[in-house]
This record gives sequence, structure tokens and C-alpha cells, in this order.
Amino acid sequence: LYVCTLGYGECYVNGERIGDEVLDPGWTDYEERVLYDSYDVGDALEAGENALGLWLGNGWFNKNSRDWTGGGAPRAILQLHVGYADGRTRTVSTDSSWRAAPSPIVENDIYDGETYDARRERPGWATPGFDDTDWASASVVDAPGGDLLPQQTPPIRVIKTIETESISDGEDGPVADFGQNLTGWVELHASNASARSDTPIRHAQELPKAGSLALVALRSADAPDTYAARGAVPGPYHPRFPNHRIRYPQVT
Repeated sequence: LYVCTLGYGECYVNGERIGDEVLDPGWTDYEERVLYDSYDVGDALEAGENALGLWLGNGWFNKNSRDWTGGGAPRAILQLHVGYADGRTRTVSTDSSWRAAPSPIVENDIYDGETYDARRERPGWATPGFDDTDWASASVVDAPGGDLLPQQTPPIRVIKTIETESISDGEDGPVADFGQNLTGWVELHASNASARSDTPIRHAQELPKAGSLALVALRSADAPDTYAARGAVPGPYHPRFPNHRIRYPQVT
């Protein structure tokens, strides 16, 4: 399976995530080089029907800022090569027969955070038999222009889960302390929430005074993640496509 997603993306086969890379593929000058990943998915395929799915995020490809203009809406190209026991082969590729729909990720930006609305989840969206009749046909769009090349640098991965060392009262909600600065995400677990509740998670590397986040170090980044619950037992939730520098997260 060969997959290129721009900006970031996740690939699914029969509902299961393929690979453990995050914020992938790497950032390049998309007019010069475009990177793809390769996976052996033979064990993930089944006799009979199979389903492929792509979940796309903006990443650097669709990053708009004062010094960078993005390349447009996220996009992907995929090709699956299947070899059968009797010697037959088959190739499956992305084209206009694929189906597409907005995901629960309402907004996402590598530095400005993510807004996730769990009420928009589509359980089973990447599994055989999913009813996609209310989805639209995928749009065929232009390639960004660069050569399509295999990604050879080591990918970014989650390497450790760090528990909070303490939680204190803050001006706008409890502030946790991981005990060190890190690059990563907050994973939110909630045992009860109404279907209309929003939970913002803000991030800071310093506390100028007890309970007050120092957001000046983030410069122009507006870096909250917001989770909108879908009912009585939401989560666990963590964002997919931002990149946060954190020591002190605040959950409101």
C-alpha cells in the first residue's frame, strides 16, 4: 500500500489504523518533492469485501500565516497492489469513485489547535458495508507539482505517555503540570458530559504566577484544542493534526 497525504493523514484498512506515524508525511517544498509511505497490509486484508479509508488534516500544506501561504485543501493519493495466491494481481487507486465527507475535526492547524465535534462521528466509516449514500464523490484535484518520492527519514511517533505530576486551581480552570516541557498532546478522558458541552484545552510552557498561563511564548499561535462531547460517556480524545509545546495544560 502506497499512501501520500497532504498535509497530514491517517490510513485505515477495514477500520484499523495502518502505521503508527503522526504528523505524517514530513514537510517539504511541495512544488519540489512530495513524500509517500509504504505499508505491507496483507495481514489486514480479508477474504471478500475490504474497505480503505483516509483521514486528512491541513498540516503545512494548508497552513496560512503571515510568512507562508498554503497549497489548498488537504488531498491524498493512494495505490494498493494486491497479489493473489493463484498469480493474479489487482491495483486499487484513489479516483472519483471514492466517497468523501467532513470529519468530526471541524478545524485543525499545526500550531493553532484542533476543534473536534464527537457528535459528527461516523462509526464504522472505514469498514466494509458502511452506508456512504449521503457522502459526496471525491474531487479529483491537481497534484502540487513536486516529484513523488518515498519518505526515507524516520517518522514522528508517540514514544511515551507522561502522567501529570500535579493539578492546581487556575483562573480559568484547573492547570496540570507534566513536570517538564514536551512536544505532544493532551489525552482527555471524561466520565460524564452533556451532549452540548465543549471542553477547551489550552497549553503553556510557563506559569508567570500560580494558575495563570504564560501564552506570550506561543507568539502568534492560538493553540487550544476543543472537544465537543456527543453524550454521556465521551472520549478518550486526543487531537490528531496539531503540534503543541506543553508543560502546563489547562482544561476548562
